[in-house]
Amino acid sequence: MARRLARLNPQPIRIGIVTGSIVALLLLGMWKSELFTRTQLRLNDVYFVPSSTENNVVIVGLDDASLTQYGRSLTNWPRSVYAQLIDVISKGGARVIAFDVWFDEATNFDTLITETIAAARQSPNRVRFVMPLIGATVVENPDQTAPSISFGTVLKPAKIIREAADYLGYVNTFADVDSAVRRQPSLLVSEGQTNLSFAISTYLAYLRVPAAAIDQIVVPSANALQVASLSIPVDEHGVWLQNFFGPPANATKQTFPIYSARAINDGAVASSVFKDKVVLVGLINATGGTDMYAVPSSTNGQLMAGVEIHANAIQSLISNKIPSEQSQQSQILMIVALSLASSLVYAHLRWFMKMPVSVLLVAATIFVAFMLFSTHLEAVNLFFALLALVVPYTFNQIVDIAREINRRLSAEFLLQSMAQISQQQMEIERILPSLSQDVRRLFNARNGAIWLPAAVSGKLNLQHHWGQGTAIMSRFESLAKWVHEERQLIQNGDIVAAPVMWQQQVIAIVTVQMPQQIIPFRAGQIKQLTNLTQEVVPVWLTPCFIPRHNSKMVY
Repeated sequence: MARRLARLNPQPIRIGIVTGSIVALLLLGMWKSELFTRTQLRLNDVYFVPSSTENNVVIVGLDDASLTQYGRSLTNWPRSVYAQLIDVISKGGARVIAFDVWFDEATNFDTLITETIAAARQSPNRVRFVMPLIGATVVENPDQTAPSISFGTVLKPAKIIREAADYLGYVNTFADVDSAVRRQPSLLVSEGQTNLSFAISTYLAYLRVPAAAIDQIVVPSANALQVASLSIPVDEHGVWLQNFFGPPANATKQTFPIYSARAINDGAVASSVFKDKVVLVGLINATGGTDMYAVPSSTNGQLMAGVEIHANAIQSLISNKIPSEQSQQSQILMIVALSLASSLVYAHLRWFMKMPVSVLLVAATIFVAFMLFSTHLEAVNLFFALLALVVPYTFNQIVDIAREINRRLSAEFLLQSMAQISQQQMEIERILPSLSQDVRRLFNARNGAIWLPAAVSGKLNLQHHWGQGTAIMSRFESLAKWVHEERQLIQNGDIVAAPVMWQQQVIAIVTVQMPQQIIPFRAGQIKQLTNLTQEVVPVWLTPCFIPRHNSKMVY
């Protein structure tokens, strides 16, 4: 016969596994349904903290001072202003000049701009130029062979300027469901031709890769876009998560150096500040500017100019600091593992320890997530990671409350049962049916028996039994003999036997066969049986309770 003492309490483990599994399934359903997407995005914004930029990018701002000097509308500016800007910046040794300005209509001064661009390209610095494209309407493209976005209508610069540039890049930005810009496109298709985004085009210009070699340098795949030696994680639309190195620029702090176009043309800015830099020209620090967007690095709701968003994207590529989002498989594993692990921990703690431990687990998870982002730039889904720690805490507290209520109800029942027996003042043979009735009521036991040992021989005498099992009696007797020897509660399979002790002697043994649905026994039921056998002793062993089968046992 296999023997196992009921010393190890499996109830906390079982509670932890059950509650953890329920929470995991609940959270996976929420995750699959894409609930609380806004909250997930906002919570993951904490990863974007100010960091160094390596000083590769400079912004030339078409700001309020420039608008006051040259006209409030950029379309009314003389093209000679841009030609002068190009001349000053290129002579300062700029590496790339990228315009986030749309030269939509041809003018008489376009030749001046193209001549200035040609001179800068042929200078010793070999300046590269990037001009913008604007996708006006997004369309479905079932024939696309790589992750990309398709446009039906595209706004292009004037032909003479377009042909003078080294690269063309789409300046479109795409906001998430909370209207914040976190991602950049990579490949964009229009009229059967594939072009790159503004940030990637500028990055290739920074690397001085010829436009004719783009097809060999840029290699798309299902989950990544290979650009030279750089691998950019992309989704099914070719969109990638860019980094943000600081909050939107303000009057006191700037992530990237910003110089006014008017100040540059007036000679108030030393041209050496552009030495070997990527110079972005765009609208910024302009009152009433519409090219402004919410970004994750903003802490006070301030919007960021489109040209500054491009600056952060370009710096992400140059510094190879491109964040990646946690994969779906990793999120599923994280939700299941944290739910089960935290629930198992809570199940083994007293109620007053659960809250401090929960706070420590949350703090540790946040710390690990930030370390992972700092070292691998992988953004862990903090929302579901924290839910997998907090929800099991709530569930376990509810289970503790339910267990405490059940324990108190059982204690009240035992007290009532003992009071009834005390009032009856029965002899032992008459008490046994009442005791067996209590056992059957508490545990819904289908078979059971109560044994009384002889004081001299130690032989067990069957005093009372219930149920219809006959083969079970031999198992009852064997387990009862073992309990008589060990003097402690013993469980074997679906049978449990508990001794009734008095002055360190076994004076009775209760054996029951539990229903199949509650096997293995729960610790609460074992505790209830123990309480019942302990509470019956003071009532049982009064002067009038003399066991008739053993005249030598007198109390």
